[in-house]
Amino acid sequence: MRISGNVGVAVLVSTDGGISFDDVSAGYAGLTRVRAVTFDVEGAFSLGEQLEAVDAYAALGVRWMSFAYNRANAFASGCHDERDGGLTALGRRLCERLDALGAIKCGSHCSYLTPLDVFANAAKAWIL
Repeated sequence: MRISGNVGVAVLVSTDGGISFDDVSAGYAGLTRVRAVTFDVEGAFSLGEQLEAVDAYAALGVRWMSFAYNRANAFASGCHDERDGGLTALGRRLCERLDALGAIKCGSHCSYLTPLDVFANAAKAWIL
């Protein structure tokens, strides 16, 4: 897929046997001007309290999810909340599910304690 004159190739990164982050880092198909595209969900609020929705998002190409977007939800506290509860029990289960899917866990827009809890619970990639 060609998306601009400045980019040689754009690829959708996946964890299900398609193109991986390692493939992109190594130079996909020997090309050096590769741009990787991933989809993310900013705040797990859209999951409601249904962890199985993560699998549906992953099937659509989502490979990155933050736990809260400024305000608390069923998974974590946000940076605009007065009370900082960090990850909830459901948030810890979400962290495990995202690890199992190979998705990146994001601590931006969360409270102070939330990313600390994510870092303590995550077995795989996370960002802040």
